[in-house]
Amino acid sequence: MALCHCPANILGQCFEGLAEGSSRPVTAGAEEYLLGGTGMDVIEINRRAVFSHEEAQEVLPVVFRITKCYSQKVEALIERLEGLGSENESLVTSLESQVNQLIQEWQTKIQKLGALPKGLWIADFDAGDGYYCWKFPERSLDFWHRYNDGYSKRIRVAERRKPVSIQERLRKKIFTISPMTLQPTE
Repeated sequence: MALCHCPANILGQCFEGLAEGSSRPVTAGAEEYLLGGTGMDVIEINRRAVFSHEEAQEVLPVVFRITKCYSQKVEALIERLEGLGSENESLVTSLESQVNQLIQEWQTKIQKLGALPKGLWIADFDAGDGYYCWKFPERSLDFWHRYNDGYSKRIRVAERRKPVSIQERLRKKIFTISPMTLQPTE
């Protein structure tokens, strides 16, 4: 199974600058390891693990390149579908099947890298107390959400780590406590 089904000119771009944004460069040997050698399959490197923000950031350039490659191919197929209308039902069915297969391949590769695909071109990285949340074409991992929340409730990672002052904690407690009614004792 090839890494993606992009034309040869796009495939080269999928891995160009693989370590962009990473604190450590990806060596040729590491790139080969990440891509599974000559077959270019993605092998499992951190399946369903808890990531620190830094670890997730190091995997993100690979996730970005894979997602970019698959999204370009899916977009091209969708453009073909839109141009066809309902003229050729068997071709429409074939193209839809190809789109679904490409999306499934993308999901599998993202899971093998340890992230969780949560929607089309959205990947979550388990942070231990929620998920670092990424959506293509974001270039860095800037958002986080709780386990029970989703993409719409993402907050910036910087806000998540911001310490809350004692005054802010007290203000929140004061406003969340329900008022009591005092009754005279006899």
